[in-house]
Amino acid sequence: MGSKVLVGAVIAAGTVYSALAGELPDVSEIARLAREDAAVPVAPGRHNISPFWNRYSVRFISVPAFDFKEIKGAACYRFTVLDAASKVHVYTEARPDEPLSKVWDTLPVGFTTVSVEALDKDNNVLQDCGVRKFYRAAVFNGQYPGPVRDYRESAKLALEYIFNKPQVQSWRTTGKPDHSYDLYCYPSKIIASIISGMIRYAQLVPEKRAEALEIACKSADYLISVSQAAGTPLEFMPPTYEGKARTAGTYAGQNMMIYPALAGVSYLELYQECGDRKYLEAALRIADTYCKLQLECGSWYLKLHEKDGSVVKPAFNEVPIGIAQGDISALSDKPNMCVPNEIIPFLQMAYKVSSRQNYRAAADRAVEYIRNNVQKSFDWSGQFEDMFPTRPYANLTMHSAADFALYLLGCENIDAADKDLLRTLLRFSEDQFVVWADPMPAVNLRSRDWKLPGALEQYAYYIPIGASASKMLGFYAAMHKRFGMPLDLAKAYALANAVTRGQHPETGRYYTYWENNWRSFDDEGWINCAVFDATMMLQFADYIEKLKR
Repeated sequence: MGSKVLVGAVIAAGTVYSALAGELPDVSEIARLAREDAAVPVAPGRHNISPFWNRYSVRFISVPAFDFKEIKGAACYRFTVLDAASKVHVYTEARPDEPLSKVWDTLPVGFTTVSVEALDKDNNVLQDCGVRKFYRAAVFNGQYPGPVRDYRESAKLALEYIFNKPQVQSWRTTGKPDHSYDLYCYPSKIIASIISGMIRYAQLVPEKRAEALEIACKSADYLISVSQAAGTPLEFMPPTYEGKARTAGTYAGQNMMIYPALAGVSYLELYQECGDRKYLEAALRIADTYCKLQLECGSWYLKLHEKDGSVVKPAFNEVPIGIAQGDISALSDKPNMCVPNEIIPFLQMAYKVSSRQNYRAAADRAVEYIRNNVQKSFDWSGQFEDMFPTRPYANLTMHSAADFALYLLGCENIDAADKDLLRTLLRFSEDQFVVWADPMPAVNLRSRDWKLPGALEQYAYYIPIGASASKMLGFYAAMHKRFGMPLDLAKAYALANAVTRGQHPETGRYYTYWENNWRSFDDEGWINCAVFDATMMLQFADYIEKLKR
């Protein structure tokens, strides 16, 4: 079984670029474009001008700039770079926060150390300005194996696997979540993905349409039934947590405000698919509550207590997932605000089906919140229901940056500033989270086992996740669709092909964890991730079919 998959991948690898004749330059040109792109700094920090977002970053594809101290009276600054091949590079710059551009393209992949010293006019050392060790990561080279099956067929098989799961089929008979699948403890996220996934499966497989929509409807009915009652502070909001599994017991009674929007989107999709207005009404009730709870700044508190609507503040006696040895130095004691990337498209979708202007106005205010806060600070922090809040920049993720970029890419008009921002967000997401080859060695990351190319999820969970690769696939494809740069399309193909290679060859299962070990194979994984993978693969299949016409 394994040998057949390997042979298929090898055959495809030799033909992937010839199959795209007219769409992409040859491999050597693609590699040159990638190196050229990696020479552009990503939102570089500048003393007293722009923030140093990379204070916790450990690896870079694009040339970085660091927060080395400025010294009064310094005539220049000497940079000493020790690369992974033990070669020393020495040069001077006028400022200590200059990017490492003079040597970046010459540095081999591997652990690298840079130190900076302030010099006087006679080149005497005034003071050390700092030392930074990091991993110089591999640049995209264009040479990756091709697909082992058609993209649309891949997505169809993955959705069929989900459809046939006993914990999914059980919705038809019980109308309730089967908690033998413990991730139903996150109902808004997981059940919303069941609804969306079954809608997509119904569209792909007409002969199973009735059964798939029955699952979708019963899942939605349950989620509506357990939502907050009318007249309560969070009325009509579906729960983030249920039961005691995972972190649900720890955060019982809390609602993470980004997740009701996922349920709202799934209700609207279900209404559009089956025409039952109760799902439209349920979605609009959620939108009304969002409008009621929106803050003056344009966002929402990240977590609220369902019983009284009060703000959840982090408790230092909790044991946060992803923080090494319970290191509370990275924790914040202030309530976090939503990065409302999930809420914005839901409110816009609600506006389109209802024409209620308050939904559109709320979405616009949320966009302005991101622009005035997250975009300016460049703090694209992760917000996950099973993760602990952290200080700014301590837990960055490509998902926050990519989601805002995908919103911008959906806008009718994009001005020059946003075009530059989009390219910066793409570079940031790739720089910090995409692994093309030679992952950073670390025992706790299990990087020897990684399936590549792939994409990492967040600093606090710095391992390759299928949905992260799919998010980047969608991001690259959307950028190519809007701006037509061949490098973006080449990278999208590389990740889409990786999705097919990582798929179980017989069952069609999309794995959550892109690792060749027990974690990938034995853990049932996150259904929402698999549904998202399938959605991105279907969208990419649609796009390349249009390109080839």
